[in-house]
Amino acid sequence: MKEKREQSFLLGNEAIARGAVEANIGFAAAYPGTPSTEILQTLAGMAQEYDIYVEWSVNEMVAFEGALAASLAGLRAMVSMKHAGLNWALDPLSVAVQGGVRGGLVIVTADDINAHSSANEQDNRIFGLFLRVLTLEPSDPQEAKDMTIEAFSLSEKTRLPVILRTVTRVSHARGNVELGEVHPKERQACFEREPERFYITGPRTLQRHSWQLGQQPLLEELAEGLPFNKLDRATGRVCIVTSGVAYIYVKEALPLLNTEEPTVLKISSAYPLPKSLIREALSGKDTVLVVEEGAPFIELQLKALVSDISTPVHVLGKMSDHLPEVGELNVGIVSKAIAKLLGQDEYQVSRRQEVLQRAKDVLPPRTMTFCAGCPHSGTMYALKEAMRKKPVKPFIAGDIGCYNLMTFPPYELGDVKYSMGASIGVGSAMSKVLNEKAIAVIGDGTFFHAGIPGIINCVYNKANITVILCDNRIIAMTGGQPHPGTGKTVTGQPTKQIDLEELVKVCGVELVEVTDPYDIEGTKEAVGRALDYDGVSVVISRRECALEVSREARRSGKKLPSYYIDSEACIDCGLCLRRFSCPALIKLNGKVSIADGLCVGCGMCSQICPVDAIKLSGQD
Repeated sequence: MKEKREQSFLLGNEAIARGAVEANIGFAAAYPGTPSTEILQTLAGMAQEYDIYVEWSVNEMVAFEGALAASLAGLRAMVSMKHAGLNWALDPLSVAVQGGVRGGLVIVTADDINAHSSANEQDNRIFGLFLRVLTLEPSDPQEAKDMTIEAFSLSEKTRLPVILRTVTRVSHARGNVELGEVHPKERQACFEREPERFYITGPRTLQRHSWQLGQQPLLEELAEGLPFNKLDRATGRVCIVTSGVAYIYVKEALPLLNTEEPTVLKISSAYPLPKSLIREALSGKDTVLVVEEGAPFIELQLKALVSDISTPVHVLGKMSDHLPEVGELNVGIVSKAIAKLLGQDEYQVSRRQEVLQRAKDVLPPRTMTFCAGCPHSGTMYALKEAMRKKPVKPFIAGDIGCYNLMTFPPYELGDVKYSMGASIGVGSAMSKVLNEKAIAVIGDGTFFHAGIPGIINCVYNKANITVILCDNRIIAMTGGQPHPGTGKTVTGQPTKQIDLEELVKVCGVELVEVTDPYDIEGTKEAVGRALDYDGVSVVISRRECALEVSREARRSGKKLPSYYIDSEACIDCGLCLRRFSCPALIKLNGKVSIADGLCVGCGMCSQICPVDAIKLSGQD
């Protein structure tokens, strides 16, 4: 009889952190990004107890390089990031796989399918094939923990990094997780020099590439024996091949269809596939439906694999339009696809989806807005007002952070937005090709992450650009993590605080304006001067994140000031609603008012009221 172990109700990300602890990790690094952030935050809370070095790195490339170094010194190391972050790490990672690792090195990529908080739906499983490394997919928090432990072991067996790919619905799902023991650490960091393996240049490059390819049979053997693979055979002619969270959808869909006809194969490694197990599952079948979250990655590999099977098998999935490639899957979508394949009545299994679709058709579309008191709202209002005086509307490049909400009403600012730090590079070049002033909007955390090379490029190449640097003293969009400008580390330790103003000046920018976005007029004037300047100018709009201020006030018992609208003075012009974005401003019974529970007392709305009808509570 199996001994009962302690259980805890964990997020998938918390379970990954727990798995790393049980695997005796010695080093963890990351850059915050939804849906991966809680992994390192959880580890930071356990760092002292379990003797783990934990850091928020300045970007994902640096985070990977740190984890790689720890691995080369013999420690087990983990680096975690959202899907877009892996793009940053690829440069050193694509070379590191040729030298391999020593201590187990696990790369966690949390893919944001449906782009809940991202610019794309990138599926990072493809990098498993590109890098030729084992790529695991957990389906729930328990597997997230267990696969993390297994990943470290697999990394050391293959001497290669292992990718652990989760998605939002695993990272942010909660479930009961059975905990294992945490053993005392036995490893001490010690680097043994082996330049012929790790100093990859000249003829060593081809030698190490040959070694990497020579590891592939071992990877395939290990993929076949993974304990997370599962084959439920049935007598029907249909086989469902699935992985990750999609397996949960399949298991919930089949009872709705009241069928046990399909064989279900759950595979836990998206690369390499367990080929022998797949051949066994497809034996005697004529149709296979691939149910996977993200791109048709397994489906493509299966199409190549079935060419080696004598019995013809039709591979269906996203490429055949049986399942959508855009957005997330769910039980309703999967049920409908299986029902269609089995010739069942679709209405019985898709009724919930039809109700949801009708609701979407009836409800008005929702926009996005800044939080009440967000300093970015003052910055954007001032920027738009300053631009009104310009004969030509400048090109504006946005960036990754809360401030990218400037694209929605009432500001409707920004022409392009791509990736971390891209605003400055795109804006710089646009100023050249248009031969006119361009604007880039970027945040403090993003500037440290990726903006510094861009600003140096602007100065070096004599761009005509104004950079609006929105400094809210935190990485706000992912929940308030520290960065080099905050003066503290992830574990709360004090550290050197990097001064953005001095940093920008050292990069060669001569006109640097520092303003408080709660001072609307002052910010507008600062932006105006920067826009009038011929060359590179920077406006640092500095005010702490309103959410952080509110949280600190609650912790300390401090009461924040609030404003109200004097109904007798108000002329119902609606200017505060039409031109300023604050969710605390509401309209009830034809009158504008301020919601007491939302107002944080920033006073920005009072500055734009033309008749001074917005007043501070407790003052006449």
